[in-house]
Amino acid sequence: MSLALALALALVLALVLALVLGRSVVSAEPWGGFDGRRVNYPVATLCDGSDHSTFRARLALSGDTVTSSTGTLTSARLSNFDVLYTSLANSSAAPLSSSEQAAIASFVIAGGRFIIGGHIFNLGVGL
Repeated sequence: MSLALALALALVLALVLALVLGRSVVSAEPWGGFDGRRVNYPVATLCDGSDHSTFRARLALSGDTVTSSTGTLTSARLSNFDVLYTSLANSSAAPLSSSEQAAIASFVIAGGRFIIGGHIFNLGVGL
């Protein structure tokens, strides 16, 4: 067997194992997000917004948890999350302060994930 074929088979095996074992080898991740003051519409909050009920249920099935929402980000607050999630920012709310921007940058540099959902309308099946 050639080295290239052996490496390809090892990669496929690793991918199959990752799919089969899935999240069982990864610890549960806490998710956090903004409260209704900072997102475009209050039902879009991750913690308790009705627009994210299915998403929260899927996170729970994966063993993840959703923590309470916040209106202000600090490094201390972000230390409770592995993932910071938000939908569209509220255009009438104050922009992120320089200390909030620095806290998010430090969070991401340290390995945290920052996810911004930018959609608000169903794009349709054909897209």
